[in-house]
Amino acid sequence: MVAINVLYLPRDDRLRMILRVAIDFVEEVYRDDVLSGLRLVSFNDIDSFDVEQAKYIAVKEGFTGEVEHRGCTYKPRLPRFSWPHYDYDRRYAWVPVTKYLKIPKILDIVAHEVTHHVVSGLPREDVSAIINALRVDLGADVEEALVRYARYASMSGKVPKWVSYLRDTIEEITTTYISHNYFANLEREPRTPTQLTGIRNFAVSMRFAMPSHPPIYRVLEKLYYKLELQDLANFRGAVHGAFAKTIKRFPVDVLESNRAKYEILYRGERMI
Repeated sequence: MVAINVLYLPRDDRLRMILRVAIDFVEEVYRDDVLSGLRLVSFNDIDSFDVEQAKYIAVKEGFTGEVEHRGCTYKPRLPRFSWPHYDYDRRYAWVPVTKYLKIPKILDIVAHEVTHHVVSGLPREDVSAIINALRVDLGADVEEALVRYARYASMSGKVPKWVSYLRDTIEEITTTYISHNYFANLEREPRTPTQLTGIRNFAVSMRFAMPSHPPIYRVLEKLYYKLELQDLANFRGAVHGAFAKTIKRFPVDVLESNRAKYEILYRGERMI
């Protein structure tokens, strides 16, 4: 059974092959039901033909605000599908790549965006466990924000901007830890300290992007500063518990089960 609905892959034969192997790999890791509903578009972002195909799909699928409908022309800024991201509302993974990337980086991009889909569908009890673990790890000076967030998290409709920041942060650091510890580092346990993953760079960028007011943003700034510098041991354990429920096998077990097919994803080779 194919779990991910792949709408487009690059026309370059070798790039398409590597992406297909990476997609097969994550499909062998995650259970089919947690991948259900995910649609994926991948294209070579320096190939004009591929870019036009991605633009066509974006317009066809109703991604207003990313591409101009009239004549499918670019807006003054680059369309959002020109960098990797997961669209939570429509459950799309956009995976632009180039032949200049190392193959493990291509796997990292695929695994990260697919994991966003998985994390977005975690049961409430797993999300609550992750939030509570962060409360312990980060301490009293940011606990209030997490408690207030937990109340908003169960609400639907419009929420304050700071809630969006915090929601995106929790989903991003959860996704980043999974992709680094299990896919990149091939661990079966939550061994990698969080500050040795992409969480640190994410926290730095978010801290410098914070508005200076109102007071809640100063609390969030403290949160990002702590994410940069300290290991979140309880968070690691909570993420592991949630991740283990979503998989058929750990990535390392998938690799060891078929090295002839999947070892290329870990060799460190460039496409060209």
